[in-house]
Amino acid sequence: MSDEKRIEQARQLQLLLKKPPDQRTENDLLQVASLYRNLSAVLPDLRSEALRNEIERPVLEAHRYLSARNSQTSRAVDYLFRVLPVSVFRSPYVRFCTALFYISFFAASLGGYYSRPYAASVLGEATLSEYEEMHSSTERNFTTAMGFTGTGYYIVNNVTLDLLAYGTGLLAGIGSVFFTIYNGVFLGTTIGYLLQSGARDGILSWIFGHAPFELTAIGMSAGAGLQTGLAFLRPGNRSRLHAMSREGRRALPALLAALMLTFLAAFIEGFIAPLGIPVLFKIAVGALCALFMVLYFIVPSLRTGGELELR
Repeated sequence: MSDEKRIEQARQLQLLLKKPPDQRTENDLLQVASLYRNLSAVLPDLRSEALRNEIERPVLEAHRYLSARNSQTSRAVDYLFRVLPVSVFRSPYVRFCTALFYISFFAASLGGYYSRPYAASVLGEATLSEYEEMHSSTERNFTTAMGFTGTGYYIVNNVTLDLLAYGTGLLAGIGSVFFTIYNGVFLGTTIGYLLQSGARDGILSWIFGHAPFELTAIGMSAGAGLQTGLAFLRPGNRSRLHAMSREGRRALPALLAALMLTFLAAFIEGFIAPLGIPVLFKIAVGALCALFMVLYFIVPSLRTGGELELR
């Protein structure tokens, strides 16, 4: 490569680096990386001091730029696959609310299954009849448009539940505990009753695929709200506002994880739950969802020693 060509490439690299960051395209990034590699390779062989100085400056700038991008990507990946799952699994607030939800859910399921009067007292006779009719058949005329419509509806509905469980926790944590128990009792009673009714096959076909994600998300969002709200009662040596702000940041991974699971559950409920396919396939989907949560939340926590610093 001639000196003129090297100078031309150095100037081209400098022009690319002078572009405002928000105006750099993916093609610009590829060109920066390519020019950086080319000029870095020839830099040690340059004999002219003036030529070396002219080429070295944009090469160093490109090195700093590319290193910063790699660092940002690395931090994002580390947060998504280590900090978030580990902090969620280790949170005593998430564990408490998730356990409270599932205890309420299964206890209410038994009540709904074995006692119609109990189910009617919780849901009302009209609601029982409505749900039984809704799930009395496994035959559904599914279309892709229905899948997108259903997914959108479930996202709005379930994200609202998550945000209620979180937001009401700001009232000293009381709201999160209330909504955890309320949702556990309501959903458990509904499913327990339907399992002993004529809608048994229909409800099994509907819930198996998405239930692990959707139900666990309720406990996670409530745990995030409880953690933030309790800081009002126990601010320590900080002001209550400062303590709640700090614990709110620490609780953010649990809320983000809950929303992530809710979005995934909505897609499964919108596209897989209505399909007239064997229930064993839907059981397999639900099992994969449960396995995903084990691999995503629990395994990294077992591999990561010590405490995570969440500021």
